[in-house]
Amino acid sequence: QVIGFSSTASGERHAFLWTAEEGMVDLDTLGGPDSFAYGINEQGQVVGFAYTT
Repeated sequence: QVIGFSSTASGERHAFLWTAEEGMVDLDTLGGPDSFAYGINEQGQVVGFAYTT
């Protein structure tokens, strides 16, 4: 599993989770323009932050 963030076509930055089974999955945001993933534990829980405005 790999986590990170990537720019969308509209220039927003979204957190993502990549797995061999599913490829890159957009984790979306919390209602604002940007989200960032910075860590993942053995259970696959992702930690990060998001801007809400």
